[in-house]
Amino acid sequence: MNKSLSHYLSNHWKQKLIAIVIAIVAWWFVNQSIIETKVLVGVPIRITNLRPNKTIEGLLPNGILKRRTTLTLTGTKKVIESIEPGDIEVILDAEAAPNEWLVQISKKNIISLNPNIDLSKNIKSVASQEFIIKLSKFLTTEVPVRVGQPLGNLPRSYMFLGIWPERLSQTVSGPEEQVEKLKLEGIDLVFNLNDISPENLEQLTPPETGTFSDDVINFQVPDSWKMVYIHFMSPPLQPINDPNAENMWIELLSKQFIPLESPIPIQVYYPTENLDQVNPESFRLAANNLVDTKEGIPFLNMRLHAYEVSQLFMQIVKDYMQITIIADPLENGKNLKWNVEFIQPQILENRYVAFLSKQYRENTPDDHHPDQQKIENWRNRFRNFMQKIRLYKSRHQRLELNISYENNSIVVREK
Repeated sequence: MNKSLSHYLSNHWKQKLIAIVIAIVAWWFVNQSIIETKVLVGVPIRITNLRPNKTIEGLLPNGILKRRTTLTLTGTKKVIESIEPGDIEVILDAEAAPNEWLVQISKKNIISLNPNIDLSKNIKSVASQEFIIKLSKFLTTEVPVRVGQPLGNLPRSYMFLGIWPERLSQTVSGPEEQVEKLKLEGIDLVFNLNDISPENLEQLTPPETGTFSDDVINFQVPDSWKMVYIHFMSPPLQPINDPNAENMWIELLSKQFIPLESPIPIQVYYPTENLDQVNPESFRLAANNLVDTKEGIPFLNMRLHAYEVSQLFMQIVKDYMQITIIADPLENGKNLKWNVEFIQPQILENRYVAFLSKQYRENTPDDHHPDQQKIENWRNRFRNFMQKIRLYKSRHQRLELNISYENNSIVVREK
């Protein structure tokens, strides 16, 4: 058996070898001549030679469009079977392109990103759906950034006062239509107070003591917070490029129970529309263990503490505040409302701003005056304190009064 096989292989071996070679060559040519078709989805598009004053919506800094295209390739079976979307790229020359550019992709528009794939010899045709690319004027302008009221909450011993600066701008570049629209809408910047950890607060250093503002502290905003979303830019989350954002902070009040130096006056306000029912002659404020009269002025006979305001604020307003009772119409079982009122609030506000302005100049080189935005920030803070102030009997007991009509008198009791 072995002798027969050996004889068969050795007999006419040259002719047989030639036949095998011819068969292999014929197989290779046949294989190369087989044509296949393949659809590639998500092929990248690169724009070249774009004029300096033009841009395209969705054009990334590397010249690639955000949009991708679908190609139908026809070519040799071996290459078509192995090629993938990441192996090729569409090149579009925009040097002479009109503003409304109807794109028709052909074989001349594709290049190989894979050195092992020769497109020129193996791709016979390329087909794709036509699409339009719009060229826009490249515009650079400033867009207002609105710093909004923050989200979240601080620990109970702190209170949010404000953010400085309150207004910023962002220099934005891109397609004219989108930039102009963004300029009209503006950009919102909103922080989350939950992102300020207790550890962050413990590390904050208040200003020097003895300035009556040592309970107002500043939290420097981290760079990672100073980001705005612009959908047509890449990446869409952009750092704020306004130089004023470099020294941006959140003003916080380290809340303290501030003792009032003297008893607070208490008065009754009689609405004019109800004077026929309730007036100073028919219902007077009654003196008792809580309401004491000194030099004809009634005072609340109680040591109190102010909360959710600063020491400077209390130093300014301490002699110009009182408790005001609203003498509403008669109604059985109804407790009268009361609130803390400030006398000549505009004058007090001006004193507050003047004090902070003086302090600002003394701590600024060349006696620099605060700008209008800073002054407005202080005014808003003062008004906020007037609304937020709370009175406490002790650290754990808020002042609560039960005020009612009794026997032609207005009687004040503790709840």
